[in-house]
Amino acid sequence: MTWVRLAVFVALGCNPVVRGLIRHGLSRSQAVPVVVAGGGLLLAGAVALVIPTVLAQMRKLIADAPQLVASIGDQAWLGHLQSLLPIGVNVEVLLEQGQHALTRPAVLEKLTSGAVSTGIGVFGTVSAIVTIGVLALCLLATLPQVGAGMLALVPARSRTLVTSLVPKSPSQPAGTSAGCSCWRR
Repeated sequence: MTWVRLAVFVALGCNPVVRGLIRHGLSRSQAVPVVVAGGGLLLAGAVALVIPTVLAQMRKLIADAPQLVASIGDQAWLGHLQSLLPIGVNVEVLLEQGQHALTRPAVLEKLTSGAVSTGIGVFGTVSAIVTIGVLALCLLATLPQVGAGMLALVPARSRTLVTSLVPKSPSQPAGTSAGCSCWRR
């Protein structure tokens, strides 16, 4: 149900752009793909900007991991941590055991299963975005018919009142009606 709500939100958010393109001479069936293509280009541009940076930072972290772990022993806070721990607990020994654990296959298996879980989460997110996008596209393409259908659900005795609440044009000032401008063709 949340996906449907998000799709309605996206469709209603894109509808003013579609209506503007319609005012400039395109039909609704031409304006919707133009808006979808523009949104797709914006999304692709954002991804193209973010992904290389994230990958570069991940590569740097992986490459620097051995030096980072080795440099922990030289940090001033490590001595402070050692003074806070009970007698007999050696932080440097714990660090060496941690370094050794990272080379064991069982630990690496757990780390890679975390990567697989992350991959599954990314796949789920991408599939949700695609589903919401397809729903929004369908709603955006048929918004006038959806509005007319919703209006048909209103009892006949109240239909005139509800129709009067719907703005007659998208340029009508906000707050002058309680309806949705998408109901009118």
